[in-house]
Amino acid sequence: MKVLVVDDDEPIRTIVAETLAEIPGCTVAVAASGKEALEICRTHGDVEIILTDLEMNGMSGIELAKEVSSLANPPVVVLMTASRVARKGAEMNISAILQKPFLAGDLLDAIQAARAAHATFS
Repeated sequence: MKVLVVDDDEPIRTIVAETLAEIPGCTVAVAASGKEALEICRTHGDVEIILTDLEMNGMSGIELAKEVSSLANPPVVVLMTASRVARKGAEMNISAILQKPFLAGDLLDAIQAARAAHATFS
């Protein structure tokens, strides 16, 4: 399973990527912006799950989800946010919203749910 972690906050991006790298069979890529993430998805069509911050400079997590939903094999999206938001965006393959700060167990649960959702969509 290939997960792309997208966050403009480098310490969060690093901690999340390191946590995910401990999952057997999980390959992790990182991006500092929505634009960079979109380029990775277009160039490497093997991203299955995008774990993205909701609020970033430039392209937001919602905008990224909209963009990748039009790809031939769109990845499932999990949003991370420090703000309270209503769940929306099923048409964009958003499978979960993680409320920051979150525990490693919450992160792993969200990835497992996203993995199951990706298997359903594939």
